[in-house]
Parts: sequence; structure tokens; C-alpha cells
Amino acid sequence: MSRDEVRDKIINGDYNCAKELTLSIISGKWKIVVLWQLRELIEDGVVHREIYPEVPPKVEYSMTELGMTLLPIVDMMYDWGT
Repeated sequence: MSRDEVRDKIINGDYNCAKELTLSIISGKWKIVVLWQLRELIEDGVVHREIYPEVPPKVEYSMTELGMTLLPIVDMMYDWGT
């Protein structure tokens, strides 16, 4: 289901129950995995999450100094894989 279809379902109230709506929003091959890994990376100090008290809400993610030390390792893994 595309983002537009999900958005239309929300706007039109075109769903049978809250569970159906929730599943349609979070379903997808990588959504849950990415959200879980992002939270772990924040907890491990690899990624920084900055929340701005604005309307609409704004959140920015950035690599920490510790996170930047992982880049050479990721590059080597990429090189090995290719």
C-alpha cells in the first residue's frame, strides 16, 4: 500500500479498526527494523537525536563522534563485499 493510500485511509476514516490502521502504517519490509535500529544507535551513542520545539515538530539525526569512528569499518566491509 502506498503512502498516499495510507494517508487517504486515515483522512477518510476508511479502516475497520485501529489495529488495521496501525498495521497499514507500520507494515513494510524495513520500517520496524529501521526504527528499532535507530533507537538502539541513539542509546549506544552512535547517533544523536535533536528535538526542536517547533510547530510542526522537527527532529534531526546526526552521527556522533563515536559514530564517525565506525565509517572506516563500514567502508572496509563494503570494499570486502564488492
